[in-house]
Amino acid sequence: MTSFWSWYVVILTTFTLVALVWLILATRKGQHSDTTDQTVGHVYDGIEEYDNPLP
Repeated sequence: MTSFWSWYVVILTTFTLVALVWLILATRKGQHSDTTDQTVGHVYDGIEEYDNPLP
């Protein structure tokens, strides 16, 4: 194998790994701090329903 193909594979692999890491970091979910401690006022057997939307 010539040195051209060796460098081609090295550069292509490096680019693919960098793109994969960027894609994972760009699409990860962050911590949502929009939860609240307010209840909707419903109490069943001492259990209160919080006013938090589903994710």
